[in-house]
Amino acid sequence: MSFTNGIVINRSLVDTNWEIANQSLICHSTPTKLYIDIYKILNDGNNAIKAAWLKANCNHIDCEESTEHIQNAHLISQGDMPANPNYVTVYLKEIKDFINQNGGHFDNNSYEKYLMIELYPEKPDPKDRIVLTLLNQFDVNTSSVCCYSLAFLRSLKKFNGLNDTSVVNFAKDGNKIFICITDSNNSLKYYDVADNPQ
Repeated sequence: MSFTNGIVINRSLVDTNWEIANQSLICHSTPTKLYIDIYKILNDGNNAIKAAWLKANCNHIDCEESTEHIQNAHLISQGDMPANPNYVTVYLKEIKDFINQNGGHFDNNSYEKYLMIELYPEKPDPKDRIVLTLLNQFDVNTSSVCCYSLAFLRSLKKFNGLNDTSVVNFAKDGNKIFICITDSNNSLKYYDVADNPQ
């Protein structure tokens, strides 16, 4: 089964009424899992509705099973990246520590929290080049268009074999922010802007 734009629901955590109410979103099912195409949640581009659905249902999501699908939804080719990116570099541990020290939990949260990232690559002091803000919901009104779900950030770590000393590179193109990481096979991976709440 090809499944790249969704999440996996643990079927033991939902009842028949939930399945009926969300039938239009289910693209595949097994006795233990429901595969949800989150792009079916809405067709009008209203990310607030999608974010609300993810937050309301985050306790039903099988994050381990969803990891590959979440990161694949954001994976892009090098050709989709800005030309000559001016990277702002951060260690994964810095991101994890910020989340854990500001009311989130990197290893347990999925869609309850979002990390907003603002970049200022022109600033001379490296610590001033990135501003992190932990949000309780996807911010659809931010001009920086870069709220990353903790589920997505954790999927980057797990799927690419990252650890605390792994470097995460952020590149800015106008108001859009892209991610570049080196996976455990020493291959570069590129991820798109977080303009949707997955």
